[in-house]
Amino acid sequence: MKDEEKSDVLSHLRDDYWRTVSEEEDEDEAQVATVQYLLFRVGDRLFAFETSFCRQVYRVPEVVPVPQVPGHILGIINVRGRVVSATALSQLLHIEGDASGQTARLIVISDHMSSTAMLVDHVDKIVDVRTDEIQQPGFGGPGREFATGEVLIDEKLVVLLSVPRIMSAPAMVIDFRRSE
Repeated sequence: MKDEEKSDVLSHLRDDYWRTVSEEEDEDEAQVATVQYLLFRVGDRLFAFETSFCRQVYRVPEVVPVPQVPGHILGIINVRGRVVSATALSQLLHIEGDASGQTARLIVISDHMSSTAMLVDHVDKIVDVRTDEIQQPGFGGPGREFATGEVLIDEKLVVLLSVPRIMSAPAMVIDFRRSE
């Protein structure tokens, strides 16, 4: 084989190698799972719920107060003919929020057993989050028990909240039975 032929063969092999490596990288990126999250603000912090648990987002309607419930339960609302509790997420998380403005919204969340409308200061947007970018929660204190992770979105830290953890929390269970 002449030197020129060897050079052509080696060049062809090198090109095939790099094409294969590039295709494998593309396949690896395609295999990384993403999850959609609804971003919202409570106070000066950003949070997100997985969209598979979010049913609707509403402007805050009239909330009918219910006596003898914990302070984070604001009352009940009518959601398309269904009675749903309204919960102040800021009070549940023990952080300061200002859900009294024009941007305040109720996010109706639901797990397999129940629903509630979470009052938040502002709903931002829906984003796709790569699961390999989610970090363990790095903060302590109130609300940590509801966090599944943290992620940077647009260079801002977002705390990912677990709807099943929130819905199964003792603070979300209202028991009107009286002990005898």
